[in-house]
Amino acid sequence: MSDESDDILSAYLDGELNADERAAVEARLAADPASQALVDDLRRCRQQIRALPRAALGRDFADRVLRRAERQMLAPDSGATIVGGATADALRDRPATLLRLPRGRRPWVYAGLAIAAALLVMFTSQLDRVAPRLDQVAQNRPLPQGELIADSPTTSAATA
Repeated sequence: MSDESDDILSAYLDGELNADERAAVEARLAADPASQALVDDLRRCRQQIRALPRAALGRDFADRVLRRAERQMLAPDSGATIVGGATADALRDRPATLLRLPRGRRPWVYAGLAIAAALLVMFTSQLDRVAPRLDQVAQNRPLPQGELIADSPTTSAATA
């Protein structure tokens, strides 16, 4: 059965169908035992839900909750658990740190290696652009007027 047919059966139980739709659903229920079983299950669920006891909240329930939350925000109980089993006193006594630095040498070595690898990739990716210019400088040949070592040959050709 599809979600659409389930919706029609639910609407049938809720009395939301017109006469033609209701007749079509009743014909389907007579011909399809699976649909009839589903409707019976839905009826039983509806009856069980209606049989549940209803909880009655006092008229001032929302006000009481808000007052209690306000009191706890302004003066939390010393034994109140806040986060992960920690109490307000434990959190208050712990020194405030914005950044926890890693201990030991290994994290610093890994960070240094990562920075070195990034710099190596950055410089080697630019090497093919700069190498012809470096050759000219190494041979003491002057660069064309207004051209820098880092300029690419396509950029200098476009400006000339």
